[in-house]
Amino acid sequence: MPETLGFIGLGNMGAPIAANLLKAGYGLRVYNRTAAKAAPLVEKGATLAPKPADVAQPGGIVLPARSWNALAPAEFTFPSAR
Repeated sequence: MPETLGFIGLGNMGAPIAANLLKAGYGLRVYNRTAAKAAPLVEKGATLAPKPADVAQPGGIVLPARSWNALAPAEFTFPSAR
């Protein structure tokens, strides 16, 4: 099986992309501010992450699919960027 990816943002754009990644055989750890939007993906095998940082793993790939608004900087703050 291909590697597991992290995915942030399950809105109109992100949910279909994440669903296609699952169909392609990738494992997914997903995060969305509204956790209920992740339910269809979790039913298909994705793992729900309680916070954005939990979708990442050392050396892993995280795909963000969300608009940039006032909340985005808090969701995308990484120790190396401080």
